[in-house]
Parts: sequence; C-alpha cells; structure tokens
Amino acid sequence: MAKVSAASRRGVGRRLGLAFVATALLPACFTFTHTVGRGPVNPQQPVVREETRWFALYGIVPMSDFDSSDLAGSAKDYRVTTKFTFVDCVITCFTSLATFYRQTVIIEK
Repeated sequence: MAKVSAASRRGVGRRLGLAFVATALLPACFTFTHTVGRGPVNPQQPVVREETRWFALYGIVPMSDFDSSDLAGSAKDYRVTTKFTFVDCVITCFTSLATFYRQTVIIEK
C-alpha cells in the first residue's frame, strides 16, 4: 500500500476548496419564461426589448423597481424571459464578492 504525503493531501484539499468557492460564487443557470395574453404577436420575429436588473445580498434584494408591463408598453400580449446570460455570469463572478448579482430580462412583443 502506497503512502500519500501530507503535502499531496493538502494540495488536493486546496484544489477542492477553490473549486467549491468558485462554484458557490457563480449564479445558477436558469431561465424563467412567462407568457402574458397570447404571447408575442409574431413569434418568428418578435419586437425584443432587453433590460438588466441588479440584486444585492446574493440576489435577495432588488436594487431597482421593475415592472415587466412597463417594458411591454401598451402591448397586451407578450412574453417575459428572465435569465442569466454568459455576460451576466462573467460580471457576477467579480461582483458576487460584494454580494451583487446581475440578471437579464427580455420582453418579446
């Protein structure tokens, strides 16, 4: 049976710890889609409006008022998609250390 040195065990533990911290600081990958009315009038070529939302305390407290119906304007039928884009994840890697998260909201009319 081979002996594993203490330095080797520390190196593995350190790498696992760094991987855990890096994973904990990244936002989860998810997408929420809500359809209002019948959805976009022309689903093949919808009119798209994209906004960014910021949250504090690891996503618990929104930093601005947000109402998707305001973004939709006078439209009665639209679709709202809330997600973390690749850019959101990259920015959040740095801002999550200060407990701030960024999220993208897309309105399709």
